Amino acid sequence: MSNNLAQDVKQCISIRFTLIVKRIFDAIVASILLIFLSPLLFVISILIRKDSPGPPLFTQTRVGVNGRLFSMYKFRTMYVEYNPYDCTPKDPADPRITSIGKKLRKRGLDELPQLLNILKGDMNIVGPRPELPFIVEKYNHSQKKRLIAKPGVTCLWQLSPHRKEPIHKHIEYDIYYIEHLSLLLDLKIIFRTIFAIIKGFWI
Repeated sequence: MSNNLAQDVKQCISIRFTLIVKRIFDAIVASILLIFLSPLLFVISILIRKDSPGPPLFTQTRVGVNGRLFSMYKFRTMYVEYNPYDCTPKDPADPRITSIGKKLRKRGLDELPQLLNILKGDMNIVGPRPELPFIVEKYNHSQKKRLIAKPGVTCLWQLSPHRKEPIHKHIEYDIYYIEHLSLLLDLKIIFRTIFAIIKGFWI
């Protein structure tokens, strides 16, 4: 076996091991958080129902790993009369966003139901944010590379100065993550995300 082939095999085994450990870690953390945060999830659901008519949760079809479609869960932050598949609001003052929705979006709390997606295996804690199908249909070859990895609740792009701009215009963050996949990098992103939520920088 040549040195290059041996190195490739070793790298593949390392990546596979990382993905297995990552899956186990994510499932355990998601289970613990769902139990621990269940009172908060219940309160948020009640507040959403009191703030505006409609269900507290909504689902969107998103594109997952290798282009597979799945239903992503979120707390509803918009009035039900608006189309949830329109362009995502970027301005907190967007009239489509409810009063409680503004607060949830600012702290990233609207993403908490995605813990269910993690348990189902649709998403990871860390990974490229899942895009809407009609946006992925327009991807060029380079942009499709971000679909190699399973999508996540948080990612480098979401923590970057470009988080208010379209994801597909800044795939460099996802490409970097994919090329440097490691448990250590995941932990760094998770801690940075927690810090961002506490500081209220998440939009």
